[in-house]
Amino acid sequence: GEMAFKGCPLKKINLENVETINDGAFTWTKITEADLSNTKTIGYQAFSGCTQLSDVTWPDDLETLGLGDPTGVGSDSTASKAFENCTSLKTVIISGPLKEIPKETFKGCSALSTVVVSENVEKIGKNAFDGALQGEDSFLIIKGTKAPVIDTQLWKTSPSTDNLTVIVPAGYEDSYIENGYALKQYVEKT
Repeated sequence: GEMAFKGCPLKKINLENVETINDGAFTWTKITEADLSNTKTIGYQAFSGCTQLSDVTWPDDLETLGLGDPTGVGSDSTASKAFENCTSLKTVIISGPLKEIPKETFKGCSALSTVVVSENVEKIGKNAFDGALQGEDSFLIIKGTKAPVIDTQLWKTSPSTDNLTVIVPAGYEDSYIENGYALKQYVEKT
C-alpha cells in the first residue's frame, strides 16, 4: 500500500515480480538496490529520498512514472518526484511504452550522469532533471527521431555545455536543435 515501507531500514529488495509500486512505498528508506524489471507503474514519490539507492534494474515495459500528488493540490498536482533526491543514482534507462517523464521525477539526483530515453517518450516535464546531469561526462541519450516536448525547462540551473552531451539518432540532430529548445546547446552533431 501507500507509504508501506516509508523510513524502514531496508537495504535491498527484489521487486522483479511487482507490477505496481504505490505512492511513497519506499520513501526515505536505506534501500541500495531495486529490481524493477517487470514494473509497469511507479507511483508518486515511490523512491523519493532514497539517498543510498544506486543500483536499479529498470523495467522494459514501464507505462506510468508517478501520477502526481494524490491530493491534487498545489504545484505538485502534476509532479512525479518518483526518484526525487536519490543522490546515489547514476544511471536511468527509460524504455517501453512510457509517454511522459513527469515534472520533477529525478529532481535532486545529483550523481545522475547517464539517462537513456526511449523513442516513445513524447514529453518531459518541468524540472524533470533539476540538479541532475550536472557533473562532468554526463549524457542524455534520446532514441526518438522527434524531440520530445519539454515543459518549460528541464533544470532550474542548466548544466554546463562542457559537462553535458545530448545524443540523438544520427541524421536528426538538426530537428532537435530546431525543436528541442531546452536541449539545443547540448546536442552533439555526428
